[in-house]
Amino acid sequence: ADFGDHTGLMIVDTIIYDVIIKNPNPYDTWTDECLKHLNKEQFVDMLFESVYNNQSTAYDVLSQNIITSDQLKKLEDKKDFDRDKIGKIQFTESWFYNDSLRTMSKRVISVSLGYEIYDDQGELIGHKPAFKILMN
Repeated sequence: ADFGDHTGLMIVDTIIYDVIIKNPNPYDTWTDECLKHLNKEQFVDMLFESVYNNQSTAYDVLSQNIITSDQLKKLEDKKDFDRDKIGKIQFTESWFYNDSLRTMSKRVISVSLGYEIYDDQGELIGHKPAFKILMN
């Protein structure tokens, strides 16, 4: 089957998984090693700017409602939010396997950004969704 740039058997129609993009533990050298080639700031800035420039539409991860540029600005003005706190990205993808070429490809359906939330003692307690962008 042909799925645009992806050929072969669709082995996963939709899969959702999280990727940590900011190491919250200064002693976790393995995560540092895994992230050493990621330019997180540039990546996060590109996603925010694509919304502000009307190149992408942001959606609320839970309600699926559109988040306007003004609403996104309000999020950025919240005291518990900072772009630097974006620590997780959630991918929704389709996966393809081409048996004759022995290759696998993925099509990103959407990306969701999550920012770190801390307790009163400064300990990371989890991530809160910022927004989701559908990819073409």
